[in-house]
Amino acid sequence: MSFSLQATLKLFIAAQNVAAHLELDQGKRDEQAVTVTELSRTIGEKIKGSAGCRDEKERRATVVGEQTCRGEVGLSSKLSTMRSKLSEAKQKIEAFASELRTCYDYAMKDYIGSVEYREKLAT
Repeated sequence: MSFSLQATLKLFIAAQNVAAHLELDQGKRDEQAVTVTELSRTIGEKIKGSAGCRDEKERRATVVGEQTCRGEVGLSSKLSTMRSKLSEAKQKIEAFASELRTCYDYAMKDYIGSVEYREKLAT
């Protein structure tokens, strides 16, 4: 129940209670009838108010649940993206390590074939 509807309902009940007291003052109603009328209206208001509060709580819980589901979907897609990026990074690291080993091997072959290496072996 919206705030303005609740306020309107409370004003209406208050107006009915004022009218009942006016009738009591004018002698058209007795005090017990006014009290019973006020109590039944107050009980009715509380029932409607608690139903409105319950509806509002259920609505909020539904909204929170929907937001949580959307958040989980977003996190799941982010996790998938991060896993694919991690896999790409691992492949790049492996490729770089392989290239580094190849460069080292070529450098060693060049050094072994060099004059400097042969001179060191001769001495």
